[in-house]
Amino acid sequence: MATHDLTTAIGLEKYLESTPYASTSIETVSGGHTGFMYRVFLKEPLKETGEKTVVIKHSLEFPAGSFGAKIEIVLSAERMDFEHEALKLVASTSGLSTVVGVPHVHAYDSHTHTLIMSDVAPCQLLSTALKEADDEMVTRIGHALGEFMGRFHKWTSLPEQASVRKRFLENKISGDDVLGIRWQLTLSAAKTYNLEREWMQEMFREQMEDAKLGGSVVCMADFWFDNILVSTTGDLRIYIVDWETARTARPEHDLAQFATAAYTLEHVHKRMPLMREFFKAYKAHMDLDETYMATYAGRDMLSFGVVMPWIRHRDESVKQPIAQLGLELLEAVQAGDKQALKKSPVLADLTRASRSNLRSDEASSLPPPPPPPKKSYAKSIKSVASVKTLAASLASFYTSKVPGSPAVGTPKRRRPPRSELGKPSFASKSPELKLVDGVEACNDPMVSGVSTVRTVDERVSLLVHHFGEPGERGVIFYGGTSASGEVRLLVSKPDPIESIELWVSLKSSCTFSESEPNALELRATLYRKPGDLQPGTYVFPFTFDPFPESVVVRQEEKKNVTGRPLARVPLPPSYNVRAPHWMGRIEYEMGLVIKRRGLKPNDYIELPLVYRPRHRLKPVPPIPIPFPLIPTREDWPFERETIGGWSLTPFGGRGRWNGSENVEVEGLLGIPCPLAVTAGSKLRISLLLWGTTPARALIRPDAVRVRLIRAHVMGLDALTPSSRAYTSRIVFEEERWEGVVWADGERERFMERKDSGSASGSEGDSAVALDDHPRVVEFNMDAPDPEEEEEQFPGTGDVGSTTKLHGSVVIPQDALPSFRYKNMAVEASAYVIAWSITLD
Repeated sequence: MATHDLTTAIGLEKYLESTPYASTSIETVSGGHTGFMYRVFLKEPLKETGEKTVVIKHSLEFPAGSFGAKIEIVLSAERMDFEHEALKLVASTSGLSTVVGVPHVHAYDSHTHTLIMSDVAPCQLLSTALKEADDEMVTRIGHALGEFMGRFHKWTSLPEQASVRKRFLENKISGDDVLGIRWQLTLSAAKTYNLEREWMQEMFREQMEDAKLGGSVVCMADFWFDNILVSTTGDLRIYIVDWETARTARPEHDLAQFATAAYTLEHVHKRMPLMREFFKAYKAHMDLDETYMATYAGRDMLSFGVVMPWIRHRDESVKQPIAQLGLELLEAVQAGDKQALKKSPVLADLTRASRSNLRSDEASSLPPPPPPPKKSYAKSIKSVASVKTLAASLASFYTSKVPGSPAVGTPKRRRPPRSELGKPSFASKSPELKLVDGVEACNDPMVSGVSTVRTVDERVSLLVHHFGEPGERGVIFYGGTSASGEVRLLVSKPDPIESIELWVSLKSSCTFSESEPNALELRATLYRKPGDLQPGTYVFPFTFDPFPESVVVRQEEKKNVTGRPLARVPLPPSYNVRAPHWMGRIEYEMGLVIKRRGLKPNDYIELPLVYRPRHRLKPVPPIPIPFPLIPTREDWPFERETIGGWSLTPFGGRGRWNGSENVEVEGLLGIPCPLAVTAGSKLRISLLLWGTTPARALIRPDAVRVRLIRAHVMGLDALTPSSRAYTSRIVFEEERWEGVVWADGERERFMERKDSGSASGSEGDSAVALDDHPRVVEFNMDAPDPEEEEEQFPGTGDVGSTTKLHGSVVIPQDALPSFRYKNMAVEASAYVIAWSITLD
């Protein structure tokens, strides 16, 4: 038998002729990187089980595939001996799981390294099953896998299993060759993505030496989604296959690779409860070392994360953040930074599971708590911080009285209220869309171009008509346009295609809400018929409905307070921003899946889209509206108001001039309505400034600057801004556009000065780079103490002077739109700055 070429179906057929596994036909099963897999249709059903098919795996000294040919993979065929023993070990161990198992081994030929197993079809790869499953099914899968692996690791760690651990420590192919390949891929990826660090080579050597010592458990050592099969018939049944690298190691080795697969799939698909349930079930049986977990996960994010099947065909804007997260984990380990490890999104579910298990352990020793008493509204305020926020909202806007003024007192204009421009209306059901005043949708016809995406073997092509200009990157769509195109399929032999499905989806996530349901999902079934698709070339055209003008989002915080959690917002633009320890993204994607019956692999194409809203300003009178007449400073408003077609925002503060003189400044920033501008237009402003006598030098045109700042907002109030919550958000300045100021009666000045460090450039459609120098805008919410103010600033009464200034800011042609969405927003705000003074 050893003379047969088992790398071909013909050779295998001859090899099986005189065995119970003689075949009528043999087909190749894809999916193995380092072996040859076949499905054998038997001439006679097996006597013991009645099975009509078996799966045969054969290995040689060379692999059947490699990871993108980056690193040559040459592994000894003896690894099949360990796979055979691992499968027998798992099958013989009772009580591991009623859901998760391994294929039954019928026979093993150690001379040819050929393994004959049960055929567990019909099944799906776990990666496929997760994409199609709902959260309930994902939860069941995660719990079942976590329970199985926790029990398996626990059983192999027992003292009586010392001989088992000793045997699998002998798998040098796994401990030396395969692990070495992982680290080589890690170093290669670090170089590719410009993430190399001097200490990486030393870490590589240390980890290879550590691996020689083994560990406390027997690891599967290749525990990732495409080695896990999920049955598609009857009750949930899961099979873990490809155990040839099983070896004695630390338990974190298995879990890090699994977590890497989960994170990268979520990175391009959707948030899932998989790892939360997995870790929760696993930690009921085994503990994990946080440092080793981070080390292995960092290694695997760099090595395997960027070449996962659902990642490797994507552009660098998707791969770079994955590699960066891997580096951050390794850097945290190198620096001993435990807090950074806890904040890593890759290990977030592990941290939550640890806390959950800790709470469960504590709760089990305590008597059941009494039923909670009914809450009054006052008691629903959860903390002292909440009370401070409520108090600050009432006290921070103005002080009680001005020193030296009449007893009744004059309120002081201090911090301006937070802008609510673009804030939607909330409802318990069927919310209505509320566009910004002066803005309307634009649905004028547009001319489209074509983009084509193909599978690696070029059998499947996805052609998409989009609306990008020549030279623009990405597959671009605008508001009111439709996604259309065609799927082309080249079939060389009868193909058991069950269906061809296409979809367009909107996915979002951010630091404040890691798991969001798709707000938009358009689906189309292009083909669904029984039987095989016959050889030929097929074209399946498609046209989706136009992108909707708006979508509904759900803000649970609003439900808790008002009972109205739903808001309808304009369909947001594509958005991706990331900085250390926080992120936000809004992604559009077109997906194609060609589903096949049985164990035949499905074809997937996932195409990122760029969506840009299309609005325009409503017609306005050609004659500018004059600034409203406000006779005296006593008539200035104390809150933002619209008067005479102008939005007036009061502001003010106190400080020191030239380090000694106490000064006070108040002002009104006026912007003509509507408060909306377009790229390439000019924002007009007018300023009324009042200052005490020493402050006269500050209210001249040369001493005042105006700028428009575009900022990224992350927080629970991004969609519903409130002046009460100055500390509930994070704001990162991303662009500044300088303006000019001139005195009333003068001609408009040209832009003369430039802030060399102010602008960071325009963001791309798919990513915003803020990692180098993010600018955090922090707000001090503590209201000033009136008595302390009088003591520090005596004699700054109402005596002073008032001046009127004008200004303008030109909006660049490439400026991207502002928007509000759940827990994230992009705001453009006008700022007035007085030179050489710090305002309280």
